[in-house]
Amino acid sequence: MISEVSILIPVFNYDVRPLVEELLRQCLQLDLTFEILLIDDGSEEEIKFLNRALCKFESVDYRELPENIGRSAIRNMLATQAQYRYLLMLDNDCMPAGKDFIASYLAAAAKSDVVVGGISYTEKAPAKTYRLHWKYGQRAAKPSYIRQSEPYQDIYLSNAFMKRDLFLQYRLCEKLKHYGHEDTMFAIELKRNKVKVKHTENPALHLGLETTQVFLTKTEQAIANLVKLYNRGVEVEQLKIVKAYKALQYYNLDRMFISVARKCNKLFLLNFTSKQPNLLLFDLYRLQLFCSKMQTTKVKQEESIFHS
Repeated sequence: MISEVSILIPVFNYDVRPLVEELLRQCLQLDLTFEILLIDDGSEEEIKFLNRALCKFESVDYRELPENIGRSAIRNMLATQAQYRYLLMLDNDCMPAGKDFIASYLAAAAKSDVVVGGISYTEKAPAKTYRLHWKYGQRAAKPSYIRQSEPYQDIYLSNAFMKRDLFLQYRLCEKLKHYGHEDTMFAIELKRNKVKVKHTENPALHLGLETTQVFLTKTEQAIANLVKLYNRGVEVEQLKIVKAYKALQYYNLDRMFISVARKCNKLFLLNFTSKQPNLLLFDLYRLQLFCSKMQTTKVKQEESIFHS
């Protein structure tokens, strides 16, 4: 059984006190040496004021950065500053779904290099303004047997357990400054180096839903990151959106698809803000974003060649 762990939580504009209190409760029931290390990555002052109350707890180390350094950089910093051999990585807007969340990870991680517990969402539908994110998240919340069938496909550092040395060896790419796909690159490195990944039923309940407007902005950022990775030659062909783009390109349908999909954007947005957002339409919208950004990149490359 693993006897020591650093629990790493990047904090950004979220009250993490309930999460930390639940983690403390579970850890103190075990024969475990642990720390809960939190670094605030440029939150609003009112949030920092709330979270500073965590400093009173033994085994909790709460720190603040003067400005935001980004999702990849903050996780790398947390891992670098961690004291113990094993890391449990969590997002700040989640909560262990089970009362044996920590104990389950300690048992599973003894036999695997990386253990991924998965993410869950509430069954009750939220208010309309959060419905798109909720439906998309529910679809992504796959049971462990499906995740294990393609073990490198659904690795999310919002809830994962691994050796500290292993994470630091394949640390996150800090060139991706905005939201999206830092986990994808990490998973690609694990696959390339044949690191053993175990998916388990040990979910963290995701509580921090984004409004549709914010979620669409982050979706666009994620697509922009994916385009950068694709153009750099990173092996992202296993992603469904890339497979769809390559199929359109193969049949010379990418430009036609962009033209038709753009005309539907107003209808897409009306649907996304409704009580019943359609994920098929959302997938088409994301594919249109990817194709459009790829086309823009090609035009810029051609102009650069022409003027050189």
